Amino acid sequence: MNVDKNKIIFRQGEKANTAYLIESGQVEIFYTNKMNIDTHLTVLGQGELFGEMALIDANVRSASARALTEVSLHVIQKDQLLEKVNASSSLVQLIVKILMERLRRLNQAEGGDPFQKVQSTDRHNDALEKIKYENEIFEAYKKNEFVIYHQPIVDMKTRAIVGSEALIRWQRPKDGMVSPGQFIDILENSSMIVPVGYWIFEQCFLDSKKIQSSVQKPFSISINVSGRQFLHHDFISTVKDLVLKHQINPADFKIEIVERVMMESGLLMNILSELRKIGFQISLDDFGTGFSSLQYLADMSIDFLKIDRSFVVNLFNDEKTKSVVRSIIYLAKQLNLKVIAEGIESEAEATLIQELGADMGQGYLFSKPLDFETLIKLLSTK
Repeated sequence: MNVDKNKIIFRQGEKANTAYLIESGQVEIFYTNKMNIDTHLTVLGQGELFGEMALIDANVRSASARALTEVSLHVIQKDQLLEKVNASSSLVQLIVKILMERLRRLNQAEGGDPFQKVQSTDRHNDALEKIKYENEIFEAYKKNEFVIYHQPIVDMKTRAIVGSEALIRWQRPKDGMVSPGQFIDILENSSMIVPVGYWIFEQCFLDSKKIQSSVQKPFSISINVSGRQFLHHDFISTVKDLVLKHQINPADFKIEIVERVMMESGLLMNILSELRKIGFQISLDDFGTGFSSLQYLADMSIDFLKIDRSFVVNLFNDEKTKSVVRSIIYLAKQLNLKVIAEGIESEAEATLIQELGADMGQGYLFSKPLDFETLIKLLSTK
């Protein structure tokens, strides 16, 4: 948020639910008495916070803020802060609550200076940069800067492309394609993952219809779903609505969930069963990297196991790893599950994975993640 010199940012007495971090420029805080006389309180600069009482209670602004120079600000919404606090541990929530109460009492105390400066530190600046980046990610979603790439999945016997895994990418106007590692965790640790997750469903449904009409080959798209979205109160009903809206066949899609999320929530079993009733296939991703029991695997409503890249890369270096992979594939076959090995990057890995019994494979040996137009061209030539 940019504010011109001498512009009022907020006025005393206004309702408030936002605070501001100063990225550049200077802001004056002043108080207006009943005689309409302004009293200068302080001047704040880069890295400093103001309007923070709005994050604590529902009271109106106790003072006004004016840009002394051109100012660049980062807006902090009350809901954004509460979301982070509520997602933290009980101890952190207690500490934050105590500190908020102390700040409120300080601001209400006679003679107290509610705008006492807090000196900027490296930790403070790091937090400022993180908040700035989070805001950029949220804006990217609003501006449709996210795109879906597809990494092909092949039949290990025929090497024919039989499906893809949908992967979200950020096409940042000023920097080009942003690595998923730079924004995925931020999305998954915020409520933004829910609307973004439904957007991914819609894009995959649209892509599937285009593939079926232009290529006319059996093709299944794997959609990754976060634990937060799985447990969202209207997840199943929203997915049903999207299926009806786009008139797709759910059997053309695999819903992927990582093993760690499966272990953390007892509610997940019912949700997976509901998805299978709708017609979706279920795939357990990164199998072997968590702590799932064999009983859990037998009880789950799943159709596919994905063997993590960490196993594939060590197949030639560790006989124990090879034995583990062989056992996983054998167990999957006994449970009537199909096996997908991910992260295959060499012909030697592909040959050994096929010999061990994997049904499908995915990795840079076959193809890197592709934009949709490139995927269509590839499917048309195969």
